[in-house]
Amino acid sequence: MTETGVELAMHARSLVLGYGDSRIIHEVTLRAEPASITAILGPNGSGKSTLMKGLCGLLPPVSGRLELFGKDVTGWETSKLVRNSLGYVPQVKNVFSSLTVRENLDLGAATCRPLCHERMERVFELFPDLHVAQKKTARVLSGGQRNMLALGRALMTEPRLLLVDEPTAGLSPKYAEAVWDHLIRIRESGLGVIVVEQNVEAALENADAVYLLVSGSVAFEGSGSDLASDVNLANSFLGGVDRKTNG
Repeated sequence: MTETGVELAMHARSLVLGYGDSRIIHEVTLRAEPASITAILGPNGSGKSTLMKGLCGLLPPVSGRLELFGKDVTGWETSKLVRNSLGYVPQVKNVFSSLTVRENLDLGAATCRPLCHERMERVFELFPDLHVAQKKTARVLSGGQRNMLALGRALMTEPRLLLVDEPTAGLSPKYAEAVWDHLIRIRESGLGVIVVEQNVEAALENADAVYLLVSGSVAFEGSGSDLASDVNLANSFLGGVDRKTNG
């Protein structure tokens, strides 16, 4: 619960993650609220991708606790988390290139077949470009459109919390802005969003809460405006004034 009594969408408590004997994430605590965007930022090698794998069930924690809408889901696999209101959009291999837009969305609704058409129409309403391109194969889509399709596939399961890993990586400024416009619309629909993002400027401007990860630990937690105004942190870990391409 938050201080205002709102149930948290996700609460990671003192999470420790790693591979074999190597520890990458050290006692990280993270809170994400419904109908909000929580951004995870940090320099290359800070552990962002490892943390995301822990939050979505791809990497079981060494220690700590993970809660999803108040339920202890520590150690649950991704498939089980998806069946319990979590959506996950990986950075790569997030669509089936040989399938059409419509077929990709149809696969996303494999666990809720009776409601497939209704949910697909809602996705097309949210992503008009996908509606226009619904008969095209994913391989002919632009990078931005493929990322929108990946978001749409995740939304077909009607999650209450969406985890998105670097959705603007490699995109032009135009498509990066479009992706963030859609993340904002998803938030406005009531979903919580946790996003690992390399477009720091967009994250600081649009996220409700920001976590700065440095060497596997949280160096900052707060609003984007507070982080942007902390000159020492911004210069040391986010590249100073030009923050758009920090990875």
